[in-house]
Amino acid sequence: MTLMSIFLMDFACKMRQIWAFLEKKHEQLRNKDKNSVDNPLTGLFKDYKPLPGRYDEMFLGDGQPQPAFRKLLELLDQNTLEDFQHYRRLADNIFRNNGTTFLVYKHERGTEEIFSFDLIPRIIGARDWQLLEKGLLQRIQALELFLHDIYGEQKILNDKIIPRELVESSAGYNINMRHITPPGGVYINISGIDLIKTNEAEYCVLEDNLRTPSGVSYVLENRLTMKRVFPSIFQESHIRTIKEYPLRFKDALTSLSEEDNPLVVILTPGVNNAAFFEHSYLARKMGCYLVQGSDLLCPSGKLA
Repeated sequence: MTLMSIFLMDFACKMRQIWAFLEKKHEQLRNKDKNSVDNPLTGLFKDYKPLPGRYDEMFLGDGQPQPAFRKLLELLDQNTLEDFQHYRRLADNIFRNNGTTFLVYKHERGTEEIFSFDLIPRIIGARDWQLLEKGLLQRIQALELFLHDIYGEQKILNDKIIPRELVESSAGYNINMRHITPPGGVYINISGIDLIKTNEAEYCVLEDNLRTPSGVSYVLENRLTMKRVFPSIFQESHIRTIKEYPLRFKDALTSLSEEDNPLVVILTPGVNNAAFFEHSYLARKMGCYLVQGSDLLCPSGKLA
């Protein structure tokens, strides 16, 4: 073996050692970058521990943030507990100054209280929302067809798919509505579907609110308050807007009328009703009159 061969073999061995060293360092850097993201939070949430065996919307079982919550938690984690308590008071003051309240009935008397606001929002990722949106639309269409049937031909009752007595004994069933077609042929003009998330990939419907659902005004106010308290979250995240809801709601109601320029109003039982804030809020945002039953007349069989 020549001296040159020995030199080349030694050089190749050294290069393999250097390459292995560089690979190791590169792997360490990759792990460092990964751990800088995946490591448990060290600020506001450093002492938070998920309950064993229970689904946690924000954290995985090992204490790492859920993917959808990672960016939010990184932003919130920059604050101390004192900062968070300051933001809590700031949000309460915003609600108080805006009159965002609701009535709580105690001992047959109503007490006006500030709406409870959670500074940590519930996040639904874009992929989850696409699936939810399709499912909710399908559900509402099915409920619409169900109402058409039980107030019409009642095939679902005649075929005994649902027991007749279950429907006809219900307090919500109005026999006087049989064979009456609502304006535009639509029974469900607005719905409020309560959802719960039971595990990593499953949402369940807790309740369908179809007659007089309420609460959307608080959703809109919550979003505005969140923007004022934590503007950086909205600057650094892609969050779908909800500000067009009042006008879209008005358009939906307007579409039910046969008139070219119908007058849409918000009917309220009055200031003592628990949902009065919502009634007045929507009337303002929709550009509608807020009326009570005593404000309405019915000359010549037409509401005026």
